[in-house]
Amino acid sequence: MPIEELSFTLGCLSFPKIMLKMQTSDEKSVRVITVYYYLYKFSLDRMQKLLNDLPIMLLFCKYLELSQIEPSSRSTVNRLAYLKASLLMLKQSKHLAKVSKAFNLEQLYG
Repeated sequence: MPIEELSFTLGCLSFPKIMLKMQTSDEKSVRVITVYYYLYKFSLDRMQKLLNDLPIMLLFCKYLELSQIEPSSRSTVNRLAYLKASLLMLKQSKHLAKVSKAFNLEQLYG
């Protein structure tokens, strides 16, 4: 996965309005809007599409990996439930095998 695609997806997640203004191609604009809809216009169909979006799943696992290193006080309250829900989400992704190659899932959920 090219780092540019991960960076672009992270930008879509973090600053969708700015990313949309910066885009000159329709394809990139559609990507920004798609990521925005994943997060803010919930439907089961969009949820499954989010789970099947490889850059988002890789960023999600990186987030989980980093939160293992430096858990915040808010994340420790329901940490086990959060990790179980995260694992269930990851298992629903068609990219589980690819994500498993990039991250040690046993360590993430251990």
